Amino acid sequence: MLTIVFGVLLNVHILMVLFGIINIFCLIEYQQMVMKLPEYRAVRPTAETFFLCLMGTLSYSLIVGVALGFFKVHMLFLIFILLLLFFVKTVIEHTKGRNGLLYLATSMLGVIWVSIPLALFVPLAMVTGDFQPWIVMGVIILIWLSDTGAYFFGKAFGKTKLYVSISPSKTREGSLGALLTVEVAALILYYTIGELSIANWLVIGAIVWFFGTIGDLSESILKRSVGVKDSGNLLPGHGGFLDRFDAMVLCVPFVYAYVYGVLNVL
Repeated sequence: MLTIVFGVLLNVHILMVLFGIINIFCLIEYQQMVMKLPEYRAVRPTAETFFLCLMGTLSYSLIVGVALGFFKVHMLFLIFILLLLFFVKTVIEHTKGRNGLLYLATSMLGVIWVSIPLALFVPLAMVTGDFQPWIVMGVIILIWLSDTGAYFFGKAFGKTKLYVSISPSKTREGSLGALLTVEVAALILYYTIGELSIANWLVIGAIVWFFGTIGDLSESILKRSVGVKDSGNLLPGHGGFLDRFDAMVLCVPFVYAYVYGVLNVL
């Protein structure tokens, strides 16, 4: 985690490379999981993983390039073209007995769910026009503390299950504890980091708590669908990359939309 801290704080180009690498590892883990679906029937597993990583990296690069001024904003239309290439690949490689719709849907979901949200960390850091690493760092801190608060409050007071069918270990008490933790942390961030108003930090805390929880539960659904406990084993003691970043990929788009709206629209 120290790597993320230094990567975020040093400069925007290191931030770009850092989350670009995280994007690739998350896509690899995602593809390895979806290939476990009974009806998936991978034709060429390595080639399919490579193609997903290529499309995801290109989509990531387009968003980052626009945020840093390398590309014009209308270049984002190419992401739609990249997603359409999955249709081409599905037709070319279709074989008897393979569920083409399943391949198409899961492949496009990898780019939409992983690559595009992770790329938004760079626009979030540049939301004022200048590099603002502490906004990104503040969001990451809130995400980490939300998980921590949910764990400890759940251990101490957890009695009522949150979603038994998705994640039996999560409790409503733990979830409320997570909300309390992130709101207290948001107040601390206001007095230490500043950058945004106290009301905005509190709203961001609520966004992180809600959509971070949904992101965690969403990944749990995927893991249950393929019968695995962890998304991977590349992070000893922590599971996989997706296990560490599942909350981020869902809450960052909403945080960015809110911060951009507050600073540039309202």
